[in-house]
Amino acid sequence: MLGRPECRRAAMFTADMVRYCGGVYRVARVSDGMPVKCSGHLRVSADAVALENVICGGEPAGTCSRRCYHLWKEAWLERVEALQPSGQYEMPLDETSIGVGEGSHDIKRLPHDTDTEVSTTQRNRTEISKTLSQLITPGNRLWQEILEQTPHDFYHMPGYVRLSADFEGGKPLGFVAEEGEYRFFVPLVVRPIRIEGASDEGLFDATSPYGYPSPLLQGPPDEQTRAAFLERALNLLLCELRQRDVISLFLRLHPLLPLPRKPFCRHGVLVEHGETVFLDLTRSEEEIWRQTRKNYRSRINRARRSGAITRMDRECADLDRFIEIYWQTMRSVRADDEYFFSRWYFHELKDILGGALHLGTVKIDGRIACAGLFSEVGGIVEAHLLGSRPEFVKAEPVKLMIDFAHRWAKERGNRVFHLGGGRGASHDSIFQFKSGFSRSRSTFLSWRAIICDARYNTLVRRWNLRYAADADSPDGFFPAYRKTSFRALPDRIACSGPTLRNGNRGD
Repeated sequence: MLGRPECRRAAMFTADMVRYCGGVYRVARVSDGMPVKCSGHLRVSADAVALENVICGGEPAGTCSRRCYHLWKEAWLERVEALQPSGQYEMPLDETSIGVGEGSHDIKRLPHDTDTEVSTTQRNRTEISKTLSQLITPGNRLWQEILEQTPHDFYHMPGYVRLSADFEGGKPLGFVAEEGEYRFFVPLVVRPIRIEGASDEGLFDATSPYGYPSPLLQGPPDEQTRAAFLERALNLLLCELRQRDVISLFLRLHPLLPLPRKPFCRHGVLVEHGETVFLDLTRSEEEIWRQTRKNYRSRINRARRSGAITRMDRECADLDRFIEIYWQTMRSVRADDEYFFSRWYFHELKDILGGALHLGTVKIDGRIACAGLFSEVGGIVEAHLLGSRPEFVKAEPVKLMIDFAHRWAKERGNRVFHLGGGRGASHDSIFQFKSGFSRSRSTFLSWRAIICDARYNTLVRRWNLRYAADADSPDGFFPAYRKTSFRALPDRIACSGPTLRNGNRGD
């Protein structure tokens, strides 16, 4: 049928559409005649529908970035039973497994009638049907099993995700997809959407916990196979969230745990924010020292000669003193309220991470001049949060702290010391400071997906009316309806992770 032009009736079935075959989607809009710009020409497809999140990846144009809806002839689709209706869905927390399905895709689109194209679509359906997916809570043993078998950071630990969810006012979940030797895992915080203080029609959105809790991908290294599995896993993730009235998803990717980019681009918007700085601890100490900026070396040596005392404490005995110093630092840079983590938060973080969290200090004349929290997980050491007393600014204790911390991390056999980047991964004063310790760079990315176009657009229109302004596009502040402030953040906050809390600009 699809191979004969007279049966297509001006509708085009492209190679890019094959990847959506076997999926289940809601109809975004129906039209008896929809003009579509494709490869420089206008065409009209009668009796066509557009499906939510089924977006053109640029083929056959190749470099097209318009991200138009694909149009599907109704004859190419099979109707299924209605999905779970939207309403007051409550995400359960007392179950270790929330939902499990084997290829939970029941709408199947019909392939072309040529032999080659039929076999391609049938193979796509078979691969999807072999993929198991489920949402799990931090108490599920599978969560810890995945981390034991996959390179990760402390941002992925179940206790940390639970703590971040408490701070965000959401619920901690993990999504798992498995297929043969491959496994996909991503931690999530699912939050109720509240507009003007009221819950909005039982709708939710999902975001990453604070930091770099990137999706994890485990399996053989073949790039093409990995990318194909990742695309199916992302498709299942969006379907799983859609059925739970989650209308948007924001993920921060880990700069040191790279993933294939193309599948993310096909299912949402992938934003490259900029660079972060890290020290390669597999290099010799001499090489690391040579990469340290010359004036940094002289000031570090001067601090050592002055009698400054450095210490790394696994027990975090001086945690309360660090909290005071951190708050003082936040006040000095006029940080927003959400950066003033409570004393309870810091003590919970210590208890959750246990031996993976260390408190570094620099003492001058018997007083703590600088302190920082450093995580150590799977060979990756993160400079998580730092603070210094303003009266010791001229002594520059932070430089000595970072030099001491990287030597400590290297002696313990770690592979990478990650300093992070500037505000929003920009080349600001924070980035310039950190870049004085190493020439090694990594890229920070975030991924944004609109899961339910109609509901997302409704909330954005309400935001436009309330603030009398145009909301951000998906590559700006996301989700746009959560933006509540237009004030720029200070550029002197010394921390490793992203710096925006109540929305997701990727900072």
